[in-house]
Amino acid sequence: MTHLRAGRLWEIDALRGIAIIMMVVYHLLWDLSSMGG
Repeated sequence: MTHLRAGRLWEIDALRGIAIIMMVVYHLLWDLSSMGG
């Protein structure tokens, strides 16, 4: 396993980043559908 300088796992950071991107896309699509788009 590869550790970053603060003892963090890059896999966890990557999963967190993907989750944030998916959440933003989900909310964007939810807003567009609620506006009738």
